[in-house]
Amino acid sequence: MNFNFQSFNIVNHLTGKTYHFTSMDQINPSEHFYDSIVKVCNEKKIYDWLFQKSLCGNPYPRSKAENFKKWGTKGWKENTHFLFIVLSEFGDVAAACDIKSSDLDNAEIGYWSSSHHRGIITNAVSAMLNSGFKAGFKNFYAKVKKGNFDSAAVLTRTGFLKNVNNSDSEYDFYHLQCPK
Repeated sequence: MNFNFQSFNIVNHLTGKTYHFTSMDQINPSEHFYDSIVKVCNEKKIYDWLFQKSLCGNPYPRSKAENFKKWGTKGWKENTHFLFIVLSEFGDVAAACDIKSSDLDNAEIGYWSSSHHRGIITNAVSAMLNSGFKAGFKNFYAKVKKGNFDSAAVLTRTGFLKNVNNSDSEYDFYHLQCPK
């Protein structure tokens, strides 16, 4: 599989501001880039949902941001996973979303967004999904920790359907098929 992707702009549906939607491998990182990842990943909601357990309550460090960049770039180079970044007009990292595998039949997605850039993640996830469908992906799924209503709402707004036969005690599962 060869996922060819060109960066483009998306709009924040709450503010009307324009953001840059790009793949991680197209980013030339700066101090500001890494600092903004650290800042976002230490925001309470993102930190609590994604990092608190693995970091044992310690703050999200710069080294983790650097590894995130390396991991995202490697995925594009090896066509194994596809990390997208949303940048504000000032170059702040506002959000990230990813397709977690190259399985065209059923790939998992994930995402996070800064509370300082509310209104961008639904359009970012939609842009990622549309790019993925154009690249040949047929189905996507996502898992959301129970109680994470904001994340579930993003999936609903982007067309995902909740799996009502889910017996998992920690996660709700959602599914989206390629529009015909």
